[in-house]
Amino acid sequence: MYTKHDRARSLSARAGLAGLCALAATLGLAGTAAAQTGHSGSAGHQRGAHKSRFSLNGLVLSVHGGVLGVYVQRGEIAGKPVRKLVESVELPATSHHGSPARGHRAVVVGDIVHVSGIASSSKGTESLQATHDNIVTTHSTAVVGSVVSVNGTTLVVAPSRPSGGDGGGGRGGGLRRDGTDQGNLSIDASQATILVDGTEAVLTDLVANETVAVIGERDDGTMLAATVLGYTTTPSVVEGRLSSVSGSILTLSSGDSGTSTQVDASKAAIYLNGVAGATLSQLASGDKVIAIGAAGSSPLAAATVLDFNAKDDNPTGDNPGHQGGNSHQQG
Repeated sequence: MYTKHDRARSLSARAGLAGLCALAATLGLAGTAAAQTGHSGSAGHQRGAHKSRFSLNGLVLSVHGGVLGVYVQRGEIAGKPVRKLVESVELPATSHHGSPARGHRAVVVGDIVHVSGIASSSKGTESLQATHDNIVTTHSTAVVGSVVSVNGTTLVVAPSRPSGGDGGGGRGGGLRRDGTDQGNLSIDASQATILVDGTEAVLTDLVANETVAVIGERDDGTMLAATVLGYTTTPSVVEGRLSSVSGSILTLSSGDSGTSTQVDASKAAIYLNGVAGATLSQLASGDKVIAIGAAGSSPLAAATVLDFNAKDDNPTGDNPGHQGGNSHQQG
């Protein structure tokens, strides 16, 4: 629940008008005043009844007691655009199978959410109540590249490989198939968790040419980051579909070359669909995996494993049909 200054001014003006109506009533002019306002009730009643629609797309920062904290990448409330602010959104009181995402998995921190519903304003404050059938979550995406610059809360990264999964040459960054530059990626890291070599850090700890893995939501040449992982020593990066897990050894198969690569994940921090704290037992054959670890090691001694389940067809950031909000749901 947040105060909207422009709406507060509007509501204050209405309250002032109600005062004039009361004064008019003492002069026997109540009927005229009511006709001018177009409303025969009190201004307080009018405020309580004021409702409109909202639609938001952004990053889930918190989930507490049925309320989502969403960092809005784009959206609108009562027809007015909103961007780069945190909104609290109440989930529906009941939902199928106890989940707020159309009967699928529960929303978790790090998810990308598209949510819409009813915005109610009263006494200068506003509450957002999600409609059950209008909550769609998608898993985060991942981009690996090198730091170009850090400016305030904006991180600029040059992706190190084509985005879009298995070398498909995605939009808005990376290399084309002919090796030419597609452009850098501008990343909003204002809400991101920053780790450098596994230790909590701040954005300014990242330096030019350092390797980073960014987890978040990508949209053409921009990205909203949930997590930024920095590596002070240039690592090796491998990616592919997970074909098997034997103990702590992952075997990845490349769709382009048909070759297999082994990864030792015994000491790796594992992120499942963008969320930290996963275990090897949660990984499954067919998952898309990006492993980052010590250069020259064989099998690759991974410091980080980014796993995206098989239902996520575009884990490395190229999101077709995504301009107006998430176009699919995961679960």
